[in-house]
Amino acid sequence: MATHTFTFKVPDLQHVNSWEDGRTATGTLKMDGDSVKLWFIQGDMDPAPTLFATTFNEEHDSIGQFPPVTQAELTEVTLSPDTDKNKMFLWLAKHESVGELFDSDEWPEEVRVDTQIPNRPDGVTWKKLSDASWSPRWAWKLCMKDGQVDAIFKADENLTTSDMNAYKRKHNVKFYRDNYDLGTEADSDADAFMAACDQFIADNADVYAWMLTPEALVHETGLATRIPLAVATAINNIPEGDGMEFAYTPWENTAEAQKFTDYPDIIFHSDLD
Repeated sequence: MATHTFTFKVPDLQHVNSWEDGRTATGTLKMDGDSVKLWFIQGDMDPAPTLFATTFNEEHDSIGQFPPVTQAELTEVTLSPDTDKNKMFLWLAKHESVGELFDSDEWPEEVRVDTQIPNRPDGVTWKKLSDASWSPRWAWKLCMKDGQVDAIFKADENLTTSDMNAYKRKHNVKFYRDNYDLGTEADSDADAFMAACDQFIADNADVYAWMLTPEALVHETGLATRIPLAVATAINNIPEGDGMEFAYTPWENTAEAQKFTDYPDIIFHSDLD
């Protein structure tokens, strides 16, 4: 069995589509023979064809083993470990088909380091994957694109509850600030509040929902900037039925919100070449 080492791309921060630091990790692949056959299939809900089977599994050696209906839906590719990229793709193929057969040097031990979450009380941490623990599975899922083997980046940039609260509160206050005279004190407080929301969001740019452990979630409710009493009182004193309620758009329906709530853009490994 031959041993192949390879270098592969990893993001600046796990799950986040940022590559400015040019980070890489090293992987190890063991395999018999000079190539492996991979079969891909397009699922109804998948953005690209995904792996169906490989010859890493000794039960499979040709497309003829599959039912005729399935054969018609499969795309067959033969891949050799002749480049770092192909070695990574083959590592992913082996992981998805017979990952339980990995040797220990192919499968780095998962070590996570307690890392302080920005703008949270001291000791509120997330479990950061150590550099030595990186393997392709933490960043990539095997697929095809334009008839070639590729991989999709496992992105997850969902907002935290506190970020969402900051966006919503600012949006609501801005509507009333733009459309009503709230009074000198409330107008001034509203401007300061909206600026504070912007600063809160900027300060939390590197905090994502997936970081938050149950212990960290305890601190989320009261983090976002609170609406000043003068502003809340002025809004509550606005008479109903003036017609402006028909001009209001909930934050969830705005383009700003849809950047976070829509499906994220698909990032392929080939996009980074």
